[in-house]
Amino acid sequence: MKKLLYLLVFIVFACHSPKKQDESKMLTPAETLKQKIDQIAKNHDLMGLSLAIVLKNQTVYEQYLGFADSARKVKIDPQTAYRIASVSKTITATALLKLYEKGLFKLDEDVNKYLGFSLRNPKFPKTPITFRMLLTHTSTVNDGTGYGDFLGEAYKTDPPANISELFTPKSKFFTEDMFLDKEPNTYFSYSNPAFGIMGTLVERISKERFDVFCRKNILEPLQMKASFNIEDLDVNHLAVLYRKTDSTGWTPQFENHEGKKPEARKLDKYVIGSNGAIFSPQGGLRCSAPDLIKFMLMHANNGTYNNTQILQDSTANLMHQTHYNYDGKNGNMVDMPFQTWGLGFHLLSNTPKIDVVFETTKLIGHSGDAYGLFSGMYFDKNTKNGFVFMTNGIGKGVQKGRKTNFTLFEEEIFGAVEEFVKTYR
Repeated sequence: MKKLLYLLVFIVFACHSPKKQDESKMLTPAETLKQKIDQIAKNHDLMGLSLAIVLKNQTVYEQYLGFADSARKVKIDPQTAYRIASVSKTITATALLKLYEKGLFKLDEDVNKYLGFSLRNPKFPKTPITFRMLLTHTSTVNDGTGYGDFLGEAYKTDPPANISELFTPKSKFFTEDMFLDKEPNTYFSYSNPAFGIMGTLVERISKERFDVFCRKNILEPLQMKASFNIEDLDVNHLAVLYRKTDSTGWTPQFENHEGKKPEARKLDKYVIGSNGAIFSPQGGLRCSAPDLIKFMLMHANNGTYNNTQILQDSTANLMHQTHYNYDGKNGNMVDMPFQTWGLGFHLLSNTPKIDVVFETTKLIGHSGDAYGLFSGMYFDKNTKNGFVFMTNGIGKGVQKGRKTNFTLFEEEIFGAVEEFVKTYR
C-alpha cells in the first residue's frame, strides 16, 4: 500500500510541479527577446520604443511599445517616425558621396573651392580643410558657443543667415571656440557644425536644396517615408520627444505638434547653397524603424537595396573603410564610444570598456542622442545582420554604461539583441 501511495505522489508531482519551468524552456528566441525588451522598457521607464532586427537581409523581429504622443494617447507603431538625431549624419554623408562618385569633387580637395567663402581654422590659416576631414570629424570645426545662436536665428528668418557668418572671424555669429586649437587633420573631435557645412556643400555642388536632393536621390528611391523637412510628413505619425523630471514629469522637448501640421516655413528668399544647416543635416531626419532598415540594408549590401542602386560598390566600401584611428593622443575621446571612423560612419573596434555593441562582432553604424531621444543603427556587412532602435524618452534618465562608453540603456538593448541573434534559427 505504501509503495502504491508513493507512486501516486510521484506521478502527481511529475505531472504538475515542473510545468512553469518546462513552459519557460519552450519560449522561442522572439518571445524571450520580447520579455527582455519589455523589462528594459520598464526598468528605464521608457516613453516609447521601436526596434527592428534583420538577419541575412530579412527583417525577422519588430517590437513597438509605449506612446508616440502621451497627451493624445497615440501609440508607437511601425509607421511612427522619430527625429533620429545623429544617425542622420549617415544619410548626409551618403548624399555627399553620391556627388563624389560622379567625379564632382575629390575627397582631399580644399572645400573652399566649392563653398563660396573661406573656411579656415584661424590658428592654422595655411592648412586646407578637406571633404575627408569633415566626414571624419578631423576638420577642427567645433561645436562652439556661437553655434546655438546661429541655428536659433537661421531656423526662424527668411532668408536665413549665410553659414559663412558662423565661421568667418569678425562675422555676426563667429566665436573663437568655433575652431579647436589643433591643426586640421591631426585631431578628432565630434562635430555637428561640420555637417552643416556638408549640407551646404551638397547644395552648392548639386544646385538643389539639401532636403530635396536627399529625398530625390536617397529616400524616394528606397521608398522611405522619411525627410529632413517636416512639411513632407504626416505629423500624426511623428513621435514627440520627451524628458522627465521629478518636478514636471514627462515634458515634451521637440515635435509636440498636437496632431496639427506646423505652419510652412517661409523660404521664398532662401538662396540654395547659402546655408544647408537649416535642414539639420547633422540630426534632423525623421524616419521610422522599418524605413531606416532599408537604408541600413542598402549600405550592408554595398549600395544596393531591392535592386535599387543608391551608391556604387566602390563608394559604399570607401565609406566603410577606416579613415581615422585613435592612437591615444589624436582625439578628444572623453566618455566617447569612438575609436575608429569611416566616412560618416562609426566603425566599431570592440575596444573593451569603450565601443562594444556586439561582443563577438565588429559592427558599422551610428548612434543618436537629442531632446530625450536615443537611437542607433548597426550592421555587419559579412552576415547582413543588423538592427535599429529609437526611444522617445527615458524616464529614469541617462545612466552611464557599465561595460562601455555607451549608456546603460543602449548596453542593455545591445546585449538583448545580440543574444537573440545568437539563438535565432
